[in-house]
Order: sequence, then C-alpha cells, then structure tokens
Amino acid sequence: MVLIAGCVSVLATLFSASYSFLGFAELADRHKQAAASFGDLKRGFEISGLGAGGDFVDDKKLSKINHIWSELEKKVPAIPQKKIYQNTVAGLEQESVISVPPFS
Repeated sequence: MVLIAGCVSVLATLFSASYSFLGFAELADRHKQAAASFGDLKRGFEISGLGAGGDFVDDKKLSKINHIWSELEKKVPAIPQKKIYQNTVAGLEQESVISVPPFS
C-alpha cells in the first residue's frame, strides 16, 4: 500500500513538473488574449460598417486592417494546420454536413 502511495506521489510530481515545464497555462492565456484581440478587431469592423456591406472600403482602410491583422498574427500562438483541419472536419461530420477524406 505504501508502495502504491509512493508511486502515485512520484507520478503527481512528474505530471506537475511537466505541466509547468511545457507551459500549458501560459499557452492557454496567450490563446485567450489572441481571441480577445481578434474579437476587438471584429467589433471594429462591425462598428465601422465594414462587415455589413456599409462603407466603401478604400486602400487606406484595407492597409490599416492588414497592418492590424499582421500584428495580431505575430502575437498569437501557432496552431498546426492539420489539427485545424481535423477539428473542422470532425465538427462538420458530427453535424452530418459533409463526409471528407482524411488529411494527407
């Protein structure tokens, strides 16, 4: 019984150390910040009427949008494209919308 308790204690310590070392909490925080930043950008589009077929979008506005978007992309954590594809396909297949071949 003592041996099992000792093994569980060692495993808990290893899991805790690996969690801290891999920085999952910081990564989750960066994802939350990125979502908030892109949400602010989206609200800015909606307020200015860009998302609803409102104002004519000229080169100056597009340049500003492109600059803001580029700056946000530099700050956000990377997400593997294969994972995005798999999650999207899984969601669509779950809703019985499509049937897609596997990502190669």
